Amino acid sequence: MPRITNNKYTCPLCYQYESLANDSSYTRFELVNHFKNFHGHEPGSLWKTKCKKCIEDKNRGVRNIKVNELTLSNLLKHMLIKGCFKIEEVPDITVSTLESALIDQENNDNMMEIDNSIDEINENDFSLIENELDQSDYTDDDILYYSSITEKDKPLSTFINYFFKYYNSDCGTFKNIEMFLEAQQSLALSYSDTNLPGIIEEFLKVIRSGGDKNIKYCSPFHPEEQIFENVVDPITNIATQVSINDNNKYKGVMINIETVLQQIAQTHLWIISDINDCIKLQMYADEVNMNSHTDGYSELLHVCLRINNSFEEMSKMDSVFTWAILPTHGVKQFGTKEDGSRFFQFFKKLKEEFYSHNKIKVNGKLITFEINKMLGDHKFLDCFWNVNSANGELGHIPSCRICLIPPCIYSNYKTVDDIDEVDQYRREPTKNPFFNSIDQMQYSDWFHDILEEELISSMYIIFQKLCLHTEYPEININTLSQSLLQHHKKRGNNVVQNITGILNSNIISRKLSFIESTSRKAISFYSGYGNLEAAYCLNSLLRTLLEQNPNEEILFYRNTLKNYLNLYEFCSKKSQLTEIEIERLKNVCNQVVEYALKLSHGRYGIIAWNNNSFVGLSTDCYERKHQCVKKYYKASKNHKFPALTILKKTIVKREIKEVLKKTIIGSEIKEVLRRHIGKI
Repeated sequence: MPRITNNKYTCPLCYQYESLANDSSYTRFELVNHFKNFHGHEPGSLWKTKCKKCIEDKNRGVRNIKVNELTLSNLLKHMLIKGCFKIEEVPDITVSTLESALIDQENNDNMMEIDNSIDEINENDFSLIENELDQSDYTDDDILYYSSITEKDKPLSTFINYFFKYYNSDCGTFKNIEMFLEAQQSLALSYSDTNLPGIIEEFLKVIRSGGDKNIKYCSPFHPEEQIFENVVDPITNIATQVSINDNNKYKGVMINIETVLQQIAQTHLWIISDINDCIKLQMYADEVNMNSHTDGYSELLHVCLRINNSFEEMSKMDSVFTWAILPTHGVKQFGTKEDGSRFFQFFKKLKEEFYSHNKIKVNGKLITFEINKMLGDHKFLDCFWNVNSANGELGHIPSCRICLIPPCIYSNYKTVDDIDEVDQYRREPTKNPFFNSIDQMQYSDWFHDILEEELISSMYIIFQKLCLHTEYPEININTLSQSLLQHHKKRGNNVVQNITGILNSNIISRKLSFIESTSRKAISFYSGYGNLEAAYCLNSLLRTLLEQNPNEEILFYRNTLKNYLNLYEFCSKKSQLTEIEIERLKNVCNQVVEYALKLSHGRYGIIAWNNNSFVGLSTDCYERKHQCVKKYYKASKNHKFPALTILKKTIVKREIKEVLKKTIIGSEIKEVLRRHIGKI
């Protein structure tokens, strides 16, 4: 993040209008309040504008200037980087101490304030800067906070900021991080009255250890299974047979379970203190594809643990703990399914590891951990429970984890009660590594069911009907994206996810087709929550059209869309569902079962009765954890064995967190630490 300075700026919004022009100057702190009090734009608003200074420069013929629409937060950052609207002062080019040199290095001021001989910026570089601003996690609160850091604490806060930024970057290999720390340490030794060199030394110890003491390996194959592969020597070109059990690239990697459980306990001490003996855990697993162009060689199975509870005030990232990573290519190529699913042996070994070390002492109290839920998306859960999910709509083999109704008669069931009446739920024991009871299979993947399947396929049909409807000539394939964008901007603070860029790309005109097809089609807005925001915008657009010109067909489509949104709101409700709410949930399910691809929604009633809530079964909190895996995969140069690097970086970051807790005393920069440690 750029340095927050006390430079003065004129208001960019007042500058656009001659009637508002004034000679007042503001710091960035004062500008945030000025935007709110004078112009009516709250901090965090999605309202956008363009930089008038850049427009004027471009009109004068200045080259390599790209004018983009920016939110006010990003406009402030743009002003800091480009110097637009800055009130020039006589620069002080004297660097009196090494500390100010470090701060100048941190700021870098985009090299424009350091070297005045650089008059132009490469257009591609500036595009990257603008994209970085658009994707920035920092808010106006960050701007106000960082301006309050004392001069004494700036070297330490600067080091922490840039260390975590470098650690999470694509070039953050352990060797590069060690070199980075050694360079910073040599610079920090020139300081006085600071504990920065000692902190960097502790960081170096953690980086050099690499987390090896907490790493264990786990083969996904049966120990007595004799499977060989041909390995070609690149020098002699001679092929030799090697047992797959001896090849590390097929092995899974796990973190010592005692370490994981200790981390869970220390993070949730308020829960531990209220529980006498046993804590229930959820286990989640999902395949993550790191590179879609490698034919499955970059697919990893990500296994996480989480306390079986709802954490309304805790970050979703903080409540989920990575346990193991398994490259799935070898299992799919060589593994057998004699024991059940192809992951049977892997999870069997995870179970043995877990239950041999599931008792730990926390603050003098002996706590036992148990895994009582297995979560994941439909694809993984069907594989885990060894259910034949690859069965078409005309298939005669039951394809559901919960019931025994074959797909060929799905169309006979129009309501939830129709499904309940036949009472064909699975009750026989299933062979799996962790559980023996069929009750453990009654879990929902509502996040994908609603947001990434049924909702977007229904929206696709509505898009088609709207563009072809004669009563709304202003809506067509070329204007629909912009119509949704207008409603997206009106939603203000209710926005679930910013999809301005997607809608500005006119995605609907590029993806929508009017060719008849027997298969379902959909337009994805790049994520489940992006799809949800698009649905809210479409619902608002339909409501506006119906107010202008009522139409029964459009009313039907709006009611269908509203039912899916209501279903999402029931499933995402954090509190326990009452009996009345469960009945209302079943009524909403009745409205969508008939139009669903499968009968997934028809089982929501029994799932709600068994669990009293859906929020504890949601996969969205785990999906966010995948981003850490993908980030560390990019930083790994060991792509033959990336699972090892991913888990080592996970362990090291946790250990660095402990170093910061032990070595930094005082409240001056606790907020800086909280912002970074909270992302671990």
